[in-house]
Amino acid sequence: MLLSCLYSCISMGSLLAQGGLISGFVYDETEQALEFATISLDDLNTGVFSDSSGYFQLELSSPTTEEITISVQMLGYETISQTLSPEALLQPLHFQLVEGSLALGQVVVT
Repeated sequence: MLLSCLYSCISMGSLLAQGGLISGFVYDETEQALEFATISLDDLNTGVFSDSSGYFQLELSSPTTEEITISVQMLGYETISQTLSPEALLQPLHFQLVEGSLALGQVVVT
């Protein structure tokens, strides 16, 4: 049991050192999955879209020991930006987007 736990801890550290994966879900206020939300890593200029179940997965190409800023956005919703520690990235992330209001300026037809 102890050996298994030690192996798991070493594997997780190894995953972080090699870059690893960032995964999670995007949903709205009613907890409905949001498909095609954009999830981007601001500092690394990379991103992906969520799938039909709101799931996303980003692979880090290089190791990180610093905080990473993640932005989640979708048309009609307010953008979320969060700065997370490398340890927080080891577990699935959950983002709840709130509907935003889109206001157009006055339109004049001549």
